Amino acid sequence: MRFSILTLGDNYEHLRPHEQFYQEVIEEAEYAEELGFEGFWVGEHHFQASQRAFPSPQMLLAAIAQRTKRLRLGTGVSVLPVNDPIRLAEDIAALDLISHGRAFLGAGRGYQPHEFAGFNVATETTKERFWECLEVIRLAWTQEQFSYSGQFFHYEDIALLPRPVQKPTPPIW
Repeated sequence: MRFSILTLGDNYEHLRPHEQFYQEVIEEAEYAEELGFEGFWVGEHHFQASQRAFPSPQMLLAAIAQRTKRLRLGTGVSVLPVNDPIRLAEDIAALDLISHGRAFLGAGRGYQPHEFAGFNVATETTKERFWECLEVIRLAWTQEQFSYSGQFFHYEDIALLPRPVQKPTPPIW
């Protein structure tokens, strides 16, 4: 049996500064590796209403990658409807390179209305945005060059750099 840890980033600044919290999470990941956990997942949340301090999980995971050797690193989850799929594909590919092939993409639709509102994303479009974003990410990772024209995303002759280490893609959950 394999075990992982998920942290959503709940932090209240009146208890400790975000800078201290980030350092504690990095130390938690190091300890998780020492204890034999397989993976460490970081959730994505936005805006003060959630009290969660991880708007870009891949940034924190890149720092953790530098302090660990075998711990698998995943977004738990990246909220696809509020992300640009090319930018997210680039970030996860870069994390995969930095971590020597230990990156996962945890993909989710999201559920918090204040997050969708903050990005001007209509809640009723999140299902379609999720699937479109996921399709673009897969294309970016598996095709040398591609074009895409969907309801929400349009790209012409994209060639993603960097490319992820894991082939055909980092695992997507």
